[in-house]
Amino acid sequence: MVATDGHRLSCIEQACDFSELPQEESLLIPRKALLCLQSLALEKTQPRSITIAKTDTYVFFVRGSRGIFSEC
Repeated sequence: MVATDGHRLSCIEQACDFSELPQEESLLIPRKALLCLQSLALEKTQPRSITIAKTDTYVFFVRGSRGIFSEC
């Protein structure tokens, strides 16, 4: 993932299995949302997988009973 806040560009690399995605997606997600996603991903709770969904204007990340959403 690559993020910018308008002044800086940051990159996070993490091995992930996206084999179930029907196609490649490109989204611009705000830095703050990526930091929240990182926090959600690092939690030591079950389930370990994160569900990702999107509409025309929003992206959603859900893990168990917790989730975040952001404009994209």
